[in-house]
Amino acid sequence: MDLRNILIGFGVALTCFAFQSCSEDEKGGYTPVNYNVNGKVEKGQFVSGSTIDIQPMDDKMQPLGSIYSSTISDNTGSFSFGSKEFETPFAQLKANGYFFNEVDGQLSRGTLTLLAVVNLADQSTVNVNILTHLKYKRIINLTGQNKSYSDANKQAQKELLTAFGLQRFPDVDVSQYSITTGSDQAGALLAISSLLLVDRSEAVLTEYLAKLSEEFGQEGKFSETSLQQIKKDRNKLNSKLPSIASNVVSRYNSLGQTVSVKDLAYFFDWNDDGIAGNEIAGNDTPVTLETSRITVPKEGGEYSIKINTSIPLTLTPTESNTSQMPTENLFDKLYETPGLSSMKVEKALENNVLKVNIKPSASRRNRTDSVAIYDFRGQKVAILTISQEGNPNAPLPKLGEAGVQAFYAYASSLSEVITSSNTLEAKYSGITTDPAFRAPLSSSNGNINDIFSKYYRAINRNLTLLEADATRESAYPDFLNTFNAICYYNMVVYWGGVPYLTTVPDLNSLYLPRTSEKDIFQALTSNLETAISKSDEKKNRFATSDLNDLLFVSKDVARIILANIHMYQGEYTKAKSLLAKVVSNNFYQLESTTSYTPTSKELILGLFKPDRSGNTPTAITPILTYTDVLLSLAECEAHMGNDAAALNYLKMVTRAKGLTETSDVITGIKEARKIALTDQIGYFAFLKRNGLAKSELKLEDYQLLFPIPQREIDLNPGMTQNPGY
Repeated sequence: MDLRNILIGFGVALTCFAFQSCSEDEKGGYTPVNYNVNGKVEKGQFVSGSTIDIQPMDDKMQPLGSIYSSTISDNTGSFSFGSKEFETPFAQLKANGYFFNEVDGQLSRGTLTLLAVVNLADQSTVNVNILTHLKYKRIINLTGQNKSYSDANKQAQKELLTAFGLQRFPDVDVSQYSITTGSDQAGALLAISSLLLVDRSEAVLTEYLAKLSEEFGQEGKFSETSLQQIKKDRNKLNSKLPSIASNVVSRYNSLGQTVSVKDLAYFFDWNDDGIAGNEIAGNDTPVTLETSRITVPKEGGEYSIKINTSIPLTLTPTESNTSQMPTENLFDKLYETPGLSSMKVEKALENNVLKVNIKPSASRRNRTDSVAIYDFRGQKVAILTISQEGNPNAPLPKLGEAGVQAFYAYASSLSEVITSSNTLEAKYSGITTDPAFRAPLSSSNGNINDIFSKYYRAINRNLTLLEADATRESAYPDFLNTFNAICYYNMVVYWGGVPYLTTVPDLNSLYLPRTSEKDIFQALTSNLETAISKSDEKKNRFATSDLNDLLFVSKDVARIILANIHMYQGEYTKAKSLLAKVVSNNFYQLESTTSYTPTSKELILGLFKPDRSGNTPTAITPILTYTDVLLSLAECEAHMGNDAAALNYLKMVTRAKGLTETSDVITGIKEARKIALTDQIGYFAFLKRNGLAKSELKLEDYQLLFPIPQREIDLNPGMTQNPGY
């Protein structure tokens, strides 16, 4: 062989040797290299003094023996190993220590261990975090299946981000994610770190991470059980996202660094469609309805409303927005059948069309309801308001257990104060002789203080029931307002203007000033006119063991009370119209007796202390009677100059009661009231509105009103005394 051939053969041999060497490198034949490894450990940030180890690994991710140790150098989680010689570019990093808990904004109470496996040839600056920890076992398992580190890492990265709906961030290895960058990757890291930490101690978190790592390491995904837990944790975390961002910013500020945090909501897959952040309504993704309000007749109807949106929507808020500890309320059983009169709305959302089916109205009142539309984070993004016409023939919800108790307490209070008022009025007006009780009354008089307090006790119990009803079905306001008018009318007769309460007193209403007589009557008139329009035209029932019969007063009850208010103001024409309707109904009849029982044909409204055992009550306190109605009609006709009609109404009473007849109508009414209505309030008001009180009772002008109790003056800086006292 000549020299030329020898040289050619040697060259071929060298080439073959070179190729053989490359092949051996791919199989793990690496030349030792010095790497200057540094980075951060972030859960939140690991604190200064935490430890971190690095250990070289072969291409099958098996440890090679040598271990280098370092410590976290500051409270941002920074570490550096300096220049170290590594037999291969593959290494395991293992960090252990305390960390900043971004969820509660405090340092952890226990330590946590996080892992990462990296190729230092690609990047010697590496970060250890939750995502590198979860990816660790998956890379180990894949390389054990003869995949190269590069392929195993790419697959594990894609699988991990996809598991959290974050597949839009595949290009940057999670070992390069850092909270400090303020980037989308930083937001993703912080979101997942918070998600896995929420409501977990360090020990529980360690156990949980081990479970997730094992599942993901084997299959490249989480088990169904773990996915459900992640969903629950996501919903728990929902309301905490702003505070998490704030905690992180504040923590870095305290360390002399300024960081920004992306809106963390965009890094969660709220609707489980596999894509994070596409479900949130922002300023650039408005949700609008074709119409935001519909008006529905009492018969109900079906409606379809188109929704303009670019995000998925739901009719159900997230668990975190709905899950509250059940609380017991005194009035949970206000009604016998809860929800009887509430609006019945069926709703569905299909292809961005809201479909609602409103059932026929079960309420006598116009009702308003709404359908809320949410994004999948649970934010309310649109509201459809539904107004439905009331059905005047709808049944009223009867009192439930709590309603019975509350109304029983109110009826008892009202009965008590009416009885006390009748006693006081009889003495003051001379119907009952009591030398110790005569004008002028002192502001410290015990009787005056007693009935003043009792009226407000009854009013407060009425308002308590009224407010409880208003927050539920608002079924009883007309009836309760009617009863409340009885109290305020009597108080105006006795004291003039008094504090007018519309809500149960609190610290802001304890010192209300007096409301003028005119304003009180205006408010009562409005309430009573509404009650007349809403209540039933029927013979009023009350003297039964069923408290519903007492509560559901008829139109006639409201008419009579309103007529009294009109007469007191000299508006006799208005009063006559109301009273004449009561007479024309022919529901009631005069009787010869002047005492009343539950079966009295002329008793329109009475009060008693109801017997909850079911026994028929016997003790009646008369409030409204047919005798009173006829005498008031006579008074109206007299003031309107219709003497013949006035005398006719008066004779109906005097003949039925066996009283002396007279041609002087006003005198005849006075005597009839004094004799036939002894047990009923109204005589004092009659004397006042007809200008007879001063002459009949020998009173001075100022004595036409009772003194305000001195106790009220002392307790309420806004209260003033009536002139003359």
